[in-house]
Amino acid sequence: PAKTDVSKLKANISKTGYDAEEVVADQAGYNKLPSCCKKDSGMDHQ
Repeated sequence: PAKTDVSKLKANISKTGYDAEEVVADQAGYNKLPSCCKKDSGMDHQ
């Protein structure tokens, strides 16, 4: 079977709503995230 590569991994991370280095998060994926997982949720993620 074919192996994956970094660009495919970054694309899939983006589709889930997260930035993957230079690949910006997909807005539709971001909108599906629970509020606690969004950057602008107001929660302290430290």
